Amino acid sequence: MGTLLNGLRSVSSVLCIGALFVLGSLRLRLFVLPRYWLQPEQRFPLVSAYMKWMCRWIVRFRTAS
Repeated sequence: MGTLLNGLRSVSSVLCIGALFVLGSLRLRLFVLPRYWLQPEQRFPLVSAYMKWMCRWIVRFRTAS
């Protein structure tokens, strides 16, 4: 029974992180990159904020499972 629960937890974690990458990719392409091109002086803060957002959600999914 324990191995089944571990397997289900692993699968749910992979599915959640995969969905995060899909949503994160949309956010990157629709919001971050256009501002990245329009405001070259803000490149580092934009990319940094995006990466921190992604990392925060990955850690949340990993600690929840």
